[in-house]
Amino acid sequence: MRAVKKYFSELADYVHALSVEFGEKMRVSGNFYNLMPTYYPIQPTVDVVITEMAHTLLHQPYFFRYCAGFGGGKPVIVAENPYGGMLAELLDMMDKGRGYDLYRVFLMEASVYGCNMSIPYGAWMGNSIHDGFMAPHWLNCEVQDYLYKNERYFTNKTNGAALVIYSYKSNYWDEANSQSYGNEGTKNEKPTIASQISGAYCDPSRKLDFWKVTKQLSAAQVQYDVLITPDGVLREDDFDESALEGYRIVVLPDCYEMTNHQVDVLCRWAAKGGRIVVHGRCYAREHFEKAGAVFTEDFMEDFIPVYDGQSTVSCSDGLLGLRRCDGENFAAVHLINYAYDMHIDKTAPSKSVELTVKGDFASARAVTADGEAKVDAEPVPGGIKVKFDMDKVYMMVIFE
Repeated sequence: MRAVKKYFSELADYVHALSVEFGEKMRVSGNFYNLMPTYYPIQPTVDVVITEMAHTLLHQPYFFRYCAGFGGGKPVIVAENPYGGMLAELLDMMDKGRGYDLYRVFLMEASVYGCNMSIPYGAWMGNSIHDGFMAPHWLNCEVQDYLYKNERYFTNKTNGAALVIYSYKSNYWDEANSQSYGNEGTKNEKPTIASQISGAYCDPSRKLDFWKVTKQLSAAQVQYDVLITPDGVLREDDFDESALEGYRIVVLPDCYEMTNHQVDVLCRWAAKGGRIVVHGRCYAREHFEKAGAVFTEDFMEDFIPVYDGQSTVSCSDGLLGLRRCDGENFAAVHLINYAYDMHIDKTAPSKSVELTVKGDFASARAVTADGEAKVDAEPVPGGIKVKFDMDKVYMMVIFE
C-alpha cells in the first residue's frame, strides 16, 4: 500500500505540475473500483473520485453516502459494473420495454445521496452475455435534463443531524479480509431485482458494524453523513472539530482503533453539547464514558431516543428515500419512491405525503422532471409542513 501511495502520488503531482506549467487545467482521477479502504490514502491526490461498483444494485443509500464521505467534498462519479449485479436482468427487461422506473432509480439514487451516476451508453456486458447496455435516449435525457436544470439544489451541505465515523484504522484490514465493501455481493452471487425490491436479499458476508448501522439509519430515514477518519500513518490525521460543525450526534460503529488525537477532538466536541453514540468495540472507552457517550447493544433502540427531536426533516411515508440539501436561502429535500411493482411494471404513487422541515422558510414548491407540481404548505412551530402526492419516481421539494 505504501508503494501504491508513493508512485500514484508521484504521477498525480507530475500531472498537476504540468497543468501549472502549460496553463491548462488537467484533472487527475483513477478507477478506485469499489472504493475499498485500500484507495483511501491516495484520495487527496485526485481531483475527481471514480468508483466502479463491484455489484450494481438497487436501494443502497448507505453505499452512496459512504462514497460521498470518501470523496470528502470532491466530485464522486459512480460507474456501473455491467456484468456484476442486476444490470443483465434490467437489460433484458428494458429490451422488452419494461423496467424504466427501475432505471430511473438506478440513475437518480447516486445523485440524491451525494454522488453522480455515469450513463452506461453501450456498456459491454461481458463475454458471457455478448450484449451492450443501451438505455433509451429519451429516458437518459429525462433524468439528465432534470439534474442539469436543478444542479444548484444538489449541494454538499445536508443539515444532517448525525455523522457516522468510518474508522480507517479499525476497518482497513477487516474490510480487506472479509471483502465486505458495502456495495454488496460476491462473485458467485446473482441477486435478482425482485429480491432487492422486496428486501429479501441480504449478503451474510457484510459483517462490519459500520455497514449494519448505516443500513439501519437509511431505512429509518435518518439524515446522516459519513466521515472517514485517517490512521495517521498511510494518511495524515487532519481530523479536527471543523469536521463536526453543524452535527449534533456522532456515531462510532466498532471504532476499536483510533488515534489519541481523534479521541481528544471528539471529547472536546462532546463537552460543548454534542452527543456520541457508540456501537460495538470502542477505543479509549473510558474517555468516551466520561464524555457522556451512549453505548448501545440494540443500535436503533438506543439511538432513536438520542436522535428524537434532532432531525431537520421528517416524512409521513417511511418507505421513501430522502435527503435534505441546504444552500443559500433554501433547503431542498430530494425524494425517491422505491415502491416499484414487478407485476405491473410501475411505481405505485405515494398519496398525501406530509413532509416537515425545520428552518425559517416562507414558501415551498415541488419540482419533477415534468416541471413544478402542486404542494399545500402551512407553517408549523420551528418550520414548515407541506402535503402533496408523489406520482413520480423522483422529485424534490424546495423550501425558500
